[in-house]
Amino acid sequence: MTISKKHFINIAKIIDDNSKHNDDDKQNLVNALSNYFKSENKNFDSIRFYNACFKTFKPVIDDQKKAIKVLQSKVKTYEADINKQHREDPEAINLIQQSLNSTK
Repeated sequence: MTISKKHFINIAKIIDDNSKHNDDDKQNLVNALSNYFKSENKNFDSIRFYNACFKTFKPVIDDQKKAIKVLQSKVKTYEADINKQHREDPEAINLIQQSLNSTK
C-alpha cells in the first residue's frame, strides 16, 4: 500500500493536535517524516506538510509568497503610473527624447 495525500493530511493533523507547537522535538519529527515521505513519494510537498503540522502558526512560506505578489503588483502599478504620466506630460517626453539622443 502506498501512502496517499489523505494519509499525509491525517498524519499532519495528528502531529499538530498531539504536540506542543514550539517544541524542538516536534520540529525534528516533522523534518524526519518529511524526508522519509519525500523519498517514498517524489510528489510529496514538504512545505505543505510542514505548514499542516504547525497549523496554529501562520505559514511563513505562504506569507512570503503573498508579500512578493503584493510587491510585484505595486511595482506594476507604479510602472503603469510612470508610463501614463510620461505619455500625458509633454515635458517628460522631451526630457526622455533628449536623454535618448544624448546617449547615441
